[in-house]
Amino acid sequence: MSETKSPHGGLTRRSFLKTTGAVAGAAAVAGAFTPALQALAQDSKAVDGDRGEEVFSTICRSNCFQACMLNAHVRDGKVRKMTRGNYPDEIYSGSCLRGLAIPERVYSATRIKYPMRRIGERGADQWERISWDEAIEEIAAKFTDIRERYGTRAVVYESASGNYGSIQGNSGMSVRFCNALEMTRLGVCYDVAYGYGTNRVVGGTIRGYPPEAKNMLHSKHILIWGANPVFAQPQTWRIIRRAQERGARLTCIDPMFSASAARSDEYVPVRAGSDLYVVLAMINEVISNDMINELYVKRHTTAPSCCARTTA
Repeated sequence: MSETKSPHGGLTRRSFLKTTGAVAGAAAVAGAFTPALQALAQDSKAVDGDRGEEVFSTICRSNCFQACMLNAHVRDGKVRKMTRGNYPDEIYSGSCLRGLAIPERVYSATRIKYPMRRIGERGADQWERISWDEAIEEIAAKFTDIRERYGTRAVVYESASGNYGSIQGNSGMSVRFCNALEMTRLGVCYDVAYGYGTNRVVGGTIRGYPPEAKNMLHSKHILIWGANPVFAQPQTWRIIRRAQERGARLTCIDPMFSASAARSDEYVPVRAGSDLYVVLAMINEVISNDMINELYVKRHTTAPSCCARTTA
């Protein structure tokens, strides 16, 4: 079967191996860039003569959108530790434990270094090491079987913001891999309707519409909704807390009493999935009590003209 062409796009073992080989090659190219990047980083390198360390300026790669500046301490060709770097604007300087633990991604004895196949019951944590060829053969056979049974679109590809690599990330070679195998692509890591709504009102993209984070320091009331910044965005939480100390009221709407809710001035529990009704109730309150700043809406948003009231 592995050499038989599928009526749903012609996936064969050979074509699958060529496609995955291209993806692996891209990853290798990314690795080949490392010496060049190291040479480029010489300009941001300092030497700690007392400890015999080279200190490189870098940023955190954790998935929280802040890009904390870090110092990588290198001794004998190995990253020994990470320390906090300093932005020109002090409020952005900082790091959580995930950033400081970055060396563990490279050196941890428990990191996965080769393909593993489960041999026990699901959840039993029993595995055996297999070769890359075996892994590719097994995956290719599974994909081929699904495609021949149910069609090309039955194989689904999904990725989110945890991997934004330019070459092998979800906006790089992985997209070509998905297209080559004619997969179905999803985007379910957020409510896309939310993005369309914000685009029509304030313009921009799904995540590109807000102002600079430190503008929260000028807020009178901060609403946390659909997020838990204490854990998910600790550097943003640092700014929120400073705004709270300066007098901003903090309200958290969440089905769960999260760490962020525990530190808010007001916690509003809602049933999971009922957020839409809360939004509609708030909109009704704003409209009913004539609390819309129509001049601001007209000048600073792309809201539809129907938002403005007319009088006879």
